[in-house]
Amino acid sequence: MSLFSTAAKLEEQNRSFAFISITSSEGSVPREKANMILLPDGSTRGTVGGGPAEKLVCEEGLKCLTSGESRTVKYRLDSGNSPESIAMVCGGSMDFFIEVFMPRPSLFLAGGGHVNAAVASLADMLGYPYAVADSRPGFPSQENYPGAMERINAESPAAYIRDAADKDLIRRETALIVATHNHDDAALDAALKTGSFYIGMLGSKRKTALFLEKMRAQGHTEAELARVHAPVGLDLGAETPAEIALSIMAEIMRVRSGASASSLSLNSGTRSGKPPLVLVRGAGDIATGVIIRLHNSGFRVAALEAEQPTVIRRTVALAEAVTAGSAAVEGVKALRCTGAEEIEKAFAAGQIPVIPDPKGQWIEQLKPLCVVDAIIAKRNLGTRKEMAPVVIGLGPGFTAGDDVHAVVETNRGHSLGQLILEGTAMADTGVPGIIADYGKERVIHAPGAGRVEVLRDIGSLVKKGEPLARIGEMDVPSPLDGVVRGMIADGTVVPEGMKMGDVDPRGDASYCLQVSDKARSVGGGVLEAILRLSGLLLGTEH
Repeated sequence: MSLFSTAAKLEEQNRSFAFISITSSEGSVPREKANMILLPDGSTRGTVGGGPAEKLVCEEGLKCLTSGESRTVKYRLDSGNSPESIAMVCGGSMDFFIEVFMPRPSLFLAGGGHVNAAVASLADMLGYPYAVADSRPGFPSQENYPGAMERINAESPAAYIRDAADKDLIRRETALIVATHNHDDAALDAALKTGSFYIGMLGSKRKTALFLEKMRAQGHTEAELARVHAPVGLDLGAETPAEIALSIMAEIMRVRSGASASSLSLNSGTRSGKPPLVLVRGAGDIATGVIIRLHNSGFRVAALEAEQPTVIRRTVALAEAVTAGSAAVEGVKALRCTGAEEIEKAFAAGQIPVIPDPKGQWIEQLKPLCVVDAIIAKRNLGTRKEMAPVVIGLGPGFTAGDDVHAVVETNRGHSLGQLILEGTAMADTGVPGIIADYGKERVIHAPGAGRVEVLRDIGSLVKKGEPLARIGEMDVPSPLDGVVRGMIADGTVVPEGMKMGDVDPRGDASYCLQVSDKARSVGGGVLEAILRLSGLLLGTEH
């Protein structure tokens, strides 16, 4: 088989490889024109001359396969002092181009019924390679799935998903759709043991909720379950298999790209051709609710955070991107960014730049339409009306018409989320919101100063008195039965009395991964303020 036929076969199999070519040479060299294929395991097909030059270009090729980026390298075949020199006596020079071919996003269809057949048809049209498996003989057939990379028939989902993973048909870039015939629980359990970036499960809300609870009982963590989209697909009012398939593929594309999936018409009308920019000061749980509501409404949104955030509800706070590099809440992805190029790349990918900038120094450079102070400090830490055409403060500490253009009420109750154009929000009561008849009892404060060792992290079901964390020699007990909804990051140094966590008496771990009702209400108030004060509500520009 020729080298180019081998490359074509590898592309057909959706495998990664590097195609290395000698693009130019001068003087005495082992080969003047040649190509070779390099695979991720270091094996090769063909040669570009052998010896130290080939060894070095293969080492660079493996780096390129890891980064996914193609590049040119040059070597001088002499023993000189140039950085390009290598220990050869030929005396010439060689230029190589390392072209990287990465696997395209693919699908694995667990179940060969009507919906997955419709998904396969769309996958063919959209250029997604796919494999299909079913425990029923005849379902994953050539007739039903003519474009499949592979059709697997095995006795159970656990067996055929394991088989597919062994054959490298399920990778990190693979979206896995669970739509089996009476084996969805076994298929979901097996799917969660793969590295798939996306797992979609067909079924009603009640059915999928029961299966997710079963997965928790089997020991799957909330982080693992966060990959599961159940029920699968975007809400498009789909009813037929073809319509459901469209909603599934649309959701996969949205998750891959990080885009909002909002109407493009919402993004029109600005002079730059880009959606209006909103900068949110803070990226805690309330700020994240605001960010997600604005992002899903078509705005570009960036967050300015502390360099070392002390967020409690970390699983629903995009501030986690500062320490972890990236974070995602309800499908909205955020990336830590420190420069203009990184910020623009995040916007281009439909993601939220989270910038370590507690003083708001980026505001002048980015020139947003709106600045939202969502630090929730109960006082103004330096936000001014002059920062942007629209400046909004959340909660007490701001006066509409004085230091900000508008205030949004954050106190729970009848006025939560209310837009205030003159005056202030309600004063801080110091009393946490009531959940299942518990208020301040559910909040955990540090019993002393020191470094926190987390024993029971967010999502853990706990009993009253059970140690949740330790500070030095002091245990921090759970104040009641429930689920840990908030917990400061392990290793954080806290002063005595600092709020460090809370327990939700309702005991539903799924709430730990969802934006709260309070954050959604406040986000709605911010959206109303921006539309009203900027003129966007009428389709005009500020």
